[in-house]
Amino acid sequence: MRKMKTATYNEFGPHKSEFKLIEAEDSILLLSEYTREGKDSLILQSTDNRINLNFGKEFSGSCFADWGFEKNLLKVIYTAWVNKRWCLVECDIKNNEILTEKIIPSKIHSFRSKFLLHNNQLILVQTQSDLKNQFISCQKRSKDKWQKQCFLLSDANHFSSRPEIIALDDKIVVVWDAYDGKDYHIWGRIYNGKWSDIFKISNNKGWNLKPSCAVYGKDNFIVVWVNRIDVASSEGIIDQKHSIRGAFVDENGEVKNMGWLADLNHGILAKLKPVPEPIYGYLGRRRHLLIKTEGNSRAYILWERKSKRDGFTTKVLGELCALPIVKGQK
Repeated sequence: MRKMKTATYNEFGPHKSEFKLIEAEDSILLLSEYTREGKDSLILQSTDNRINLNFGKEFSGSCFADWGFEKNLLKVIYTAWVNKRWCLVECDIKNNEILTEKIIPSKIHSFRSKFLLHNNQLILVQTQSDLKNQFISCQKRSKDKWQKQCFLLSDANHFSSRPEIIALDDKIVVVWDAYDGKDYHIWGRIYNGKWSDIFKISNNKGWNLKPSCAVYGKDNFIVVWVNRIDVASSEGIIDQKHSIRGAFVDENGEVKNMGWLADLNHGILAKLKPVPEPIYGYLGRRRHLLIKTEGNSRAYILWERKSKRDGFTTKVLGELCALPIVKGQK
């Protein structure tokens, strides 16, 4: 992290971001990224104040943390900058104690990962880069030993990022976004004893980014993402228009596209008529979609927007929005 002379103190903390709520057996935990004086770490706190841990301090840029429970341990895997290379750090936590905090072996840049604890294995999907290509790979850990070789999931010739992983019985689905010509699309693979071929999930133009997925029903997965297209007015003003798109994917990789689900224009596009009206941006992190399922036929797509469409981004409050998907329909 590098200080800039023109920066304000607030840009270097103290502040927290990227909150994750964790439901443990006997308490609720909050995992967040913490910045203080330009240095990053992770903080884990419990609502009853029994747990208050600040870890990842020995590394730079501790971020993009994912978590899960392995037996009675909370496992956190996050991205860090070590010896001029992005790498992944595995951390085991019990009660108010860090048991282990070690780097996952990799010869190239590894970052922005998600993992799954499945059938006594830890299955890690990660974004990797050899400085020529950026791709998605899978790495497994069994009996505390990591595989030395990663399995390539995406097309190495397509710039790929932001993987998500989810399991249904013995089937595993991995989705990510990647370049396809001038557009970005959502891609996926299914593991059911062996990996399927890569298949495209999104079918609309523009940049399709930030996928989120969940199990839907007995044999399906639901995938939602943010679509971004460029727009121009008659005056030549160029802007971006964002919407939510989605699709169902069955266990065989067949895709049923839901198309457009909702607009994310609130607080993004300027109104030009009858009088030009300035809009002061929208924090992109707030548009990262979450999707939660309930029962066999209901899901909720969740996102945040400004409470006032034309409010200043740094001052206006946020609103939580939910779009129900019931029996396959919005």
